[in-house]
Amino acid sequence: MTMSFDTFNATNPAFTAITLHEFTKAYVETAGKGVDFPTLFLPIPIVLSDALKETFTHTNKNTGFFEWLNRSPEVMLNLDDRLSSTVKITQQAIRFGLQAKLIRIDDLGQFRADMAGIKIKPSLSKYKIIANNLSRAKRLGHWVGGVYSTSTVFTTLRIAVEL
Repeated sequence: MTMSFDTFNATNPAFTAITLHEFTKAYVETAGKGVDFPTLFLPIPIVLSDALKETFTHTNKNTGFFEWLNRSPEVMLNLDDRLSSTVKITQQAIRFGLQAKLIRIDDLGQFRADMAGIKIKPSLSKYKIIANNLSRAKRLGHWVGGVYSTSTVFTTLRIAVEL
């Protein structure tokens, strides 16, 4: 069986944990606070999707969440299904990230990037696909962090969160 690079990345706990690390680092930089638990379930089905990678074209960290969605409403198509199908993968990424010290839980119960697990900054210039995925995670982190409200993000995406 041949596995696509997209599928391999999305099922690799180390890679998905680094994806969460980059997302949370950017989120905290913009929002000035940690990431709420439900929000951690957004980056993997969005940034690691081959179907959505083009929605990040001609964007940067200042594009903003609402502008991005206005330009690319297809992001919301089947997003609830995409989220549901990646719950276990995201849970594994969170566990791996916590154990490897790539993410941590702060005193308020929110998630932040943890630099303790990063011994050296890897050079990703040889690995363009990985670098592009992590770049998308950073942008999404900045955009979602700029909204300042988890409920607004999920309402805008038309996703109901049951806690």
